[in-house]
Amino acid sequence: MHHFLKPWLNHHLLIFYFYTVKNQKINPRKIYSEG
Repeated sequence: MHHFLKPWLNHHLLIFYFYTVKNQKINPRKIYSEG
């Protein structure tokens, strides 16, 4: 179950992250640069 749930959770968090970045109009590259 963990092997199935973990990739799904990571994928969900990744979409949520980019969705939040897009909403706040923040440049992802800036976030990566700052660490």
